[in-house]
Amino acid sequence: MAHTRLIVHVAEPFDFARYNGGESDIRGWTAQATPAFPYWVLHLDRPARLGEESFEKVRLSARYVGETLVKVFDGFGFTAVNISHPRIDEDGRAYWHFAMVGNVLLEPMDG
Repeated sequence: MAHTRLIVHVAEPFDFARYNGGESDIRGWTAQATPAFPYWVLHLDRPARLGEESFEKVRLSARYVGETLVKVFDGFGFTAVNISHPRIDEDGRAYWHFAMVGNVLLEPMDG
């Protein structure tokens, strides 16, 4: 499956940039950019931080009921998303923790 390059602008929490060198955008790739996947896992080009937590991937899902992530291919520019990052619970099980909202767009080819 081909990799699709994406840019995600993190709109909330408002202090995301403070933890990430002044940068509110995260960049990476996904192999799930098709209608078959309701969620896309974005593998980040560099780790991101939120408070004391650092992560190397996030899970994107459509922000609004009835929308899908593939809308990003329709030329609308930004598509609103919910953003989750991985966490480990007290029993050692991994789960996706919803912590951010933002907008996703295709990374320009000249990138």
